[in-house]
Amino acid sequence: QSEGGIIHATDAVFRNNSKAVHAINYTNYVPTNGNSLSYNSWFKNCEFIVDSDYISDETFHKHIDLDRVNGIGFEGCSFSVDRNVENVSQWCSGLAAYNAGFAVNSYCSDNTIQPCLDEYLTRSSFSGFHSGIYVRGGSTAYIYNVRDAEFTNNDRGIYAENTGYATIIKNDFHVGTNADCNFGIYADNVTGFCIEENNFYGNLQSSNDMYGIAIRNSRNYNNIYLNHFNDLTCGNIAIGVNKTTDHSEKEKSGLAYFCNTNKNNINDFCVIKDNSASINGIARSQGSSAEAAGNTFSGSQYHFYNDGDDVINYYCEISKLQQPSNSKLHRVAAIGTTNSNDCSSHYGNNPVVK
Repeated sequence: QSEGGIIHATDAVFRNNSKAVHAINYTNYVPTNGNSLSYNSWFKNCEFIVDSDYISDETFHKHIDLDRVNGIGFEGCSFSVDRNVENVSQWCSGLAAYNAGFAVNSYCSDNTIQPCLDEYLTRSSFSGFHSGIYVRGGSTAYIYNVRDAEFTNNDRGIYAENTGYATIIKNDFHVGTNADCNFGIYADNVTGFCIEENNFYGNLQSSNDMYGIAIRNSRNYNNIYLNHFNDLTCGNIAIGVNKTTDHSEKEKSGLAYFCNTNKNNINDFCVIKDNSASINGIARSQGSSAEAAGNTFSGSQYHFYNDGDDVINYYCEISKLQQPSNSKLHRVAAIGTTNSNDCSSHYGNNPVVK
């Protein structure tokens, strides 16, 4: 059996297919030296749609199915589904990747202007799915990137499990309200990631719970940095083992939260125990005396709730906006410092919508 193929699609519409694209088990090699290359396929400004005219006898599960391939790109593509239609799975995804690498990006219609102005930027979008993007890892740790995308009314904007090397930056997540628990990002056993400069919007009028970012069992040092959380049940929730056993550098012994802003949340940061885990919690120090953590707080119930194994030392700049209220802390010690965090972008000057 042979696999592989090439598709370069621009301005195409994939409407009411039970599956639009299926790429399976192929590695692209340089003939002269045997080095691997990215899969030679990309999609630009394409639409992937399932709507009320879907009449297939086959159940729709996903528009894009990537299995053991690497490097397919999507620029300015839109993915949507109507889950009320017959033969549409309630667990559907826009893009599903199994042991695969990919990139979701925007594109600029005028590359002579850098950074690209908003009026020239075409973003990718995911709307109406159980998981806008679903990623499950395997024997090979592939890289996947999601940048400048819009997620609207998905139960989970991005769901990832057993993967590494995720870069998720400058996206907008309008968290859905259909499930009992809805998430912008849910990362389960993802050991290495960059989640920065994203915006998360909830709706406190909903009776269902809405979370910005959930991290479960990340184990290593990771940093949630410079994101914005608005009108959520909890902006950030960490579950289970999100720290290492090496405490030689306390501020680098697990998951840390730096430079995130919160507005009108019920809870801003929550650390939740997993009773099946041998250790629980995040990095014992959030920030240090040399550099404040730099987060702002809004939670009407908790600014920082910690049910992990260790009391958290939280270093805050001595200013009104960055100091959590002691009455809204649980097993968190707020420690003042005069050393601020400049909270500069790691990814250039393109604006982040707030």
